[in-house]
Amino acid sequence: MPICVGIYSHGGNTQFGAGAYDTHSNFAPIGYEDFLDHAAKPYFDNTSRKLYHARLMSEQTVIDCLAFAQDARVLEGAIALRDFTRLSDALADPAGELHYRITGGVGRMRRRFLKLELHADVSMQCQRCLQGSVCALVVKAQIWLARHEAELSAWDREADGLEDAMLADEQFDWMEWIEEEALLALPISPSHSGNTCPAPTIDTVSSKRPNPFAVLAALKQKN
Repeated sequence: MPICVGIYSHGGNTQFGAGAYDTHSNFAPIGYEDFLDHAAKPYFDNTSRKLYHARLMSEQTVIDCLAFAQDARVLEGAIALRDFTRLSDALADPAGELHYRITGGVGRMRRRFLKLELHADVSMQCQRCLQGSVCALVVKAQIWLARHEAELSAWDREADGLEDAMLADEQFDWMEWIEEEALLALPISPSHSGNTCPAPTIDTVSSKRPNPFAVLAALKQKN
């Protein structure tokens, strides 16, 4: 948003011009005292017009989760795996993207919830051959949102299937939630599937070793 200060003189009267404007409006010149008053009270945050622009939704990582659920909003997209600090550290190669979809809603007994679906192909170190192995990461999770502490305490979370419940947060970091769920879903001991692992199998290793009984029999024959 352009900020301009101008000085002009007409008929011996010097005036100052100052203001903020967009492409659809202009500003009128103001006197010196008004100019100082404007300088002391920045237009940027003190007017009702709010002309400054917020960050794009794709760049925001926090939501008011209760309002998000109440309005049944949906947030979906793809994020580079390397943008997740902890997740990328757990991978053999952080190349690729994680695709996600967050859905808000109101369930039984007017309880608000957030539902998460994500999937990605991640490269992890195979524990047999110590080389990279691609694993399909698929997650479906849901959390129930309590409006206040009293409501959360009143829920019979085990009986009602509300084990994954939390206090609603106006600054809920959904990207952190995605990373946490992805980390929990990673295999503890990743390995290549089937016969695709290049590491030698037990049968292959044992077949290359001489049979000790055969060696003993050969020695007896020589004697």
